[in-house]
Amino acid sequence: MRHREEATANTEITITFGPEQAVSISENGTLLAKGRWWIDGDNYCHDLGIGYGGRQCFQVLQNGSQILLFDLNGYAVLQLEVAQRQE
Repeated sequence: MRHREEATANTEITITFGPEQAVSISENGTLLAKGRWWIDGDNYCHDLGIGYGGRQCFQVLQNGSQILLFDLNGYAVLQLEVAQRQE
């Protein structure tokens, strides 16, 4: 599953969730970070390393193609739009 977010007119952020709980983040096709993801109770969690916040968990809300991540204090921290992988 891939999520794409237009950060600016010239920047595309891609988050790719792979098999065996792998996650990677790329900017304009250049890999920025790799880590792992998991589910903890009702929360989505990931660890992208200390440079990207370390271990983090979120509440997830999907509304159509929009996905919102909320920190565990209830604050919206990230909004993504789901895009189908272009083959």
